[in-house]
Amino acid sequence: MARKDKTYILKTVAIDTAAARTGVAYLDGVDCLQEQFLLPGEKPSACLLPLIDSTLTKCGVRVEDLGLLVVNIGPGSFTGIRIGMAAAQGLSFALSLPVVGVSSLDVLAGSVSSGDQIIVWIDAKHGEVYHAAFENRNGVMKRLSGPLVADPGSLLKGINKKSVFIGEGTIKFRAEIIESLGDMAVFNDEALNFSSPAMLGRIGVGIFSAKRIYKTPSLQPNYVKTFSLDKN
Repeated sequence: MARKDKTYILKTVAIDTAAARTGVAYLDGVDCLQEQFLLPGEKPSACLLPLIDSTLTKCGVRVEDLGLLVVNIGPGSFTGIRIGMAAAQGLSFALSLPVVGVSSLDVLAGSVSSGDQIIVWIDAKHGEVYHAAFENRNGVMKRLSGPLVADPGSLLKGINKKSVFIGEGTIKFRAEIIESLGDMAVFNDEALNFSSPAMLGRIGVGIFSAKRIYKTPSLQPNYVKTFSLDKN
């Protein structure tokens, strides 16, 4: 349990290992001062903790200065989710820090400011996507449906109004989306289709700051579909 002084600037590390790229961000309050990613070929199991250390060092911050940890709980890479959550829980125990878990679907939706319906798709392999629909109501993101896993065709049949599509799953199935929805489908800058540790951190800080006294819940992975081994 952590008490927060209103004059205190929360120092946060956000850990994202569920996405296609493993990344870490350091935030002062909601301001991201550093965001770093593993290089291709670097394994999260071996390189995540050094990446966190490097990120903090570049900001002149000690791990003892941290006040919060935020971790992506999925859906995404099964292996990645487990690695990130284990690291967050280990640091939380060692440093007596609270941890906030955030869905990868929420992270992607958070980068969209449109008032239209927001459809988030993350590639779930085997011709399926992880799906959630959102609506931005006066700056407040409200989830309308999901999370669930399904084939794109069945999901598209249930969409009947203008929607902003985001997530790497929308890149993979863009042709199907356009064929089904035509001008009702809107696509953002392609860079926004990939999870941002900075956005992950901002959402986590918002969840933490919404309560004057925060008690860390028992973190649970958000796999969405039945567990199976992968190589991510």
